Amino acid sequence: MAPTRKTTSGPRHLLLLLLLLLVLLLLRILLLLLLLLLPPLPLLRLRLRLRRRRRRLPLLLLCWKANVIPYNSAISALSHASRWQLAIDYLAFVNDSSIELNVVTLTAATTACDRAGNWQQALHLLVRAVNENLSNVVSFGAAVSACEKNEEWQWALDLLSSLLAQSLEVNGVVFSAAISACAKASMWQHGLALYSRALSSGVDRDVALTSSAISAAGEGHSWRRSVQFLTELHFQEQTLNLVAYNSAMATFRGAGQWREVIHLFQDMERDAVEVDAVARGVAMDACENAVASPQASALLTQLQSGQLCRLQEVQESRRFSSSPSTG
Repeated sequence: MAPTRKTTSGPRHLLLLLLLLLVLLLLRILLLLLLLLLPPLPLLRLRLRLRRRRRRLPLLLLCWKANVIPYNSAISALSHASRWQLAIDYLAFVNDSSIELNVVTLTAATTACDRAGNWQQALHLLVRAVNENLSNVVSFGAAVSACEKNEEWQWALDLLSSLLAQSLEVNGVVFSAAISACAKASMWQHGLALYSRALSSGVDRDVALTSSAISAAGEGHSWRRSVQFLTELHFQEQTLNLVAYNSAMATFRGAGQWREVIHLFQDMERDAVEVDAVARGVAMDACENAVASPQASALLTQLQSGQLCRLQEVQESRRFSSSPSTG
């Protein structure tokens, strides 16, 4: 009977396994060192499923010591892109982590809700910012603007009153949004009162603030107040924008002041303000209703000719797009 040979495969396999584990341990230590030494990379394409949410949320690179700055940048970018829901998801992740929020975080999220017109979510974030002492003029302004988009004029006034009660410096943007909210809700008396209060508070009389006041005056059919506001801007040598012109022209049209509408339309062309369909339609209506005059007739002919040319261009483009391509 042949003698049996002793096998050494068992110890060799054990040695290879130990070496493999050692290599994996070294690779893990090397990866941790890289994460510690390298700066945080914003917006790396990693995804993490949150426990409380069923959606997949793109996150920033998880660093050894996370900070809120990359998340502020991401929420601000989403705010400019009107992706308010995704911005709220980022905010929820920051809440669930150990990252400490700051003023920029909540302000950016509130601005995102404002751009999307979600006034209730904007108010919720503002209340939280106030409770955590993280509110500022920008966050209040975003909440007021969100209320203005939804004609929530009472909320807009309450927020403005709260802001003034905190002795913070209110700018013209916040007043303009509150005045526009009152104008859209036909509460033009409150809007004009806010305009007077803004000027008495030292707010600069700029085009945006005056445009909102002109809109409020138009709701009250007070075209003489609109003339007063336009004159004030003229003395300050400020050029009106499209919103101000359209607001003033709508006010004069409602009062039957057709000549004033024609003059404003000509001022738009003189100031090189891009005329839109609203201003052009109001001007044509004014020319057709104005007392026969060479000025109105010439302007009406010019507007009709321009509309005819644009109509022909549209028809030509449609005919070209519908015609079969020739090879």
